[in-house]
Amino acid sequence: MGAAGLYGRKRETDLIAELLAKARAGTSSALVVRGEPGIGKTALLGHAAAAAGNMRLLHGSGVESEAELPFSGLQLL
Repeated sequence: MGAAGLYGRKRETDLIAELLAKARAGTSSALVVRGEPGIGKTALLGHAAAAAGNMRLLHGSGVESEAELPFSGLQLL
């Protein structure tokens, strides 16, 4: 999904572009996307994945039933 599909998210898409540019230059960083259900977190992550182009992408999805298990999301990687 392109930035045009993320109405009102210029600040967030600019930040994603900046972090990806730094990653391409060899600087590591992290981005935490959190918020209430339905605010577009998945859309932002989809935009970031598309904008990453040919960069290696690791993706995992949380499962509510494993929320209390330590490091449960790490097994996906």
